[in-house]
Amino acid sequence: MASSIHIPTAALNSVAFALLEQYAQGKISDMITLTKIDVELAVVGIPFDQEEWLDLMGIILMNPTDGFNSIKAAWQLKQMKTTPVLEDVAAWQLVLGWAANEENIEDRFKFDEWSSVFDEVFKASCEGATIAVKVVKAAMIKCGILYRPSVHDLSTPQASSSGVGKVSSLPGYFIYFIVFTY
Repeated sequence: MASSIHIPTAALNSVAFALLEQYAQGKISDMITLTKIDVELAVVGIPFDQEEWLDLMGIILMNPTDGFNSIKAAWQLKQMKTTPVLEDVAAWQLVLGWAANEENIEDRFKFDEWSSVFDEVFKASCEGATIAVKVVKAAMIKCGILYRPSVHDLSTPQASSSGVGKVSSLPGYFIYFIVFTY
């Protein structure tokens, strides 16, 4: 069944997929699931297509026992497919989190494919997380990953009050790790 299930690219967002799993487990309603997924995707700049998510929820409803397991198998297969890393939405989300000093991405990237982005972000981080995030967003737009320019700005007062965007520079040990392990 997994091979016939269409997994939208937006579903590769791990937070959005976890919300779908909560729905499958009966922990949250369909409306709450769709609303939270819409918000999560908006925050990271990924377009939300309600019909795609409703299709996945329909699979769960039609086969409560195996529906989500089939979706999860298809999701894992899609993640394993070779996607050019600069076109990988989930990878870009991690880089954006790294720029804001919210993510540790040591094991996720091939250095030769990401070195130019890392170099730009590292240079920009000396001027603060806000500038580093802008550099990442510009690179995401260039690669066609970020479609909506209205992505949550990590430099806003709301973001700062939540701990986001308070970083003055990126950790040097991380750059050291990347350079000497690839």
